[in-house]
Amino acid sequence: MVTIRYKKLSTGKFSAYLDVYSNTGEGKSKRNYEFLKIYVDKGYSDASCPD
Repeated sequence: MVTIRYKKLSTGKFSAYLDVYSNTGEGKSKRNYEFLKIYVDKGYSDASCPD
């Protein structure tokens, strides 16, 4: 399973990263993180923001 998550930075912006959770078999699982170097402001999904 892959989930997009955001980490709050000291600047107030957020860094997007992938949280990858995979089942390796026999009840074992592994978790990896891949940072995307994508930075957004707090209101990035606000519909009132101009394009």
